[in-house]
Amino acid sequence: MKKIFMMLLVLFILYIGIQLGFRFFGSGHDYEYMVNNGENSIKVKELFTNNTNNEIDSYYFEVTVDNITFTYQTYENFNKSNQIIKDIRYYKDGDYACILPIFQDNRIITDVMCLKNNIIYNYNTIKGQSKNIDAFVQSLNNYGYDSNRFEDKATGDDVQGLNFYKDNYQKNHFLSIDTYKGIYTINEMNLSRPKKTLIFEKDVYKRDISIIFQNYYLVADYNSKYRFDKFYLIDLTNNKVSEIKCDREISFDSYIQGNYNNSIYLFDRSSKKQFEVNIKTNKVIEVGNDHTGVKIYQDGTWTKVSAISAKNNDILFQSKYESQLENDNFTKIDKVGGALTGYYYFYKKTGSKVEVYRSNAKSPQSLTYLFTTTEDERIAYCNNYIYYILDDEIRYYSDMTGVRVLLTDSELSFNKDLKFGVYAK
Repeated sequence: MKKIFMMLLVLFILYIGIQLGFRFFGSGHDYEYMVNNGENSIKVKELFTNNTNNEIDSYYFEVTVDNITFTYQTYENFNKSNQIIKDIRYYKDGDYACILPIFQDNRIITDVMCLKNNIIYNYNTIKGQSKNIDAFVQSLNNYGYDSNRFEDKATGDDVQGLNFYKDNYQKNHFLSIDTYKGIYTINEMNLSRPKKTLIFEKDVYKRDISIIFQNYYLVADYNSKYRFDKFYLIDLTNNKVSEIKCDREISFDSYIQGNYNNSIYLFDRSSKKQFEVNIKTNKVIEVGNDHTGVKIYQDGTWTKVSAISAKNNDILFQSKYESQLENDNFTKIDKVGGALTGYYYFYKKTGSKVEVYRSNAKSPQSLTYLFTTTEDERIAYCNNYIYYILDDEIRYYSDMTGVRVLLTDSELSFNKDLKFGVYAK
């Protein structure tokens, strides 16, 4: 009897070990389950992606009630647990259907989601438009929901000439914002405040030969007039400034084509030469000219074009955000992240404004309205955050926060050539 008991105990421990192994080292799970909120029985499809190349560990959900399906994705950590939605509060009227998923440990990680005409709207984007929805949301206080959490309550303070909203700064996000003589950096080394780093002796209003790449800001030496022989490299994580020397001079009649691995590629129209700037070795080498051709990285492979073509036209590397989706309703569609856990961002111009929508990569037909802004070029993606400019403000959006203002700088609306970028650890 004792031997049988020990054998059963060993088998039980082995079973638990296998289950834990699958949970922590497997590729994830796919579950379907029902959530009963006392009034409705709601179907949940939960897909967890784990330990998968080019993907972020994340949960994807399809929540179906009354033949209406909501999709949602989160990078939040639930220790790889399954069936993590424990309750779903639900409301429906003639215009909207709304849900609030409540996760394990009573966690609320998203605003109330309301569906209308196949578009999901976060409650704070439609607040005050329906008394019935406002009343439903008010009742959710009993379940731990607080709509104020998704409203921007921060106030700005003057820091280094910027109106900076410190309470809205996200830790582990490192930012660069152009100034006329250098850049501002925002990171934890600065005690989460902007710091001005001066590089140039005179104001430079436009600098095409600059790029934010990984955790670095690279810029040509605009202290020179017509040609330059060095780059400045600033580490956004610690504000360290270094120089990358060139063996020969490069014309300012040049443009950045793109980047690959640790290198940035630049074409000089004047000399018809292509240069590779390696930010790890701090070396600049010639890699293309009118005899050998110019290297271009497209669709995962290297090809070559003639130097005269690169001189007459800006021939760029394929954007890492390039999307294969086509939709005539949108002027721009970006793909951020992997095929399983990434996002699509959709930009729709309406007059002088740009409406921005997002979908999960797994369900590109299911759109969520995020915000309206004034342009679609100066955008920075940072995991599940999107940073953007509205007039003279840098703002960001995430599901956990809603829209937040990070800083205000009047020059951002005055000079469209001022750039910014974000890097996350």
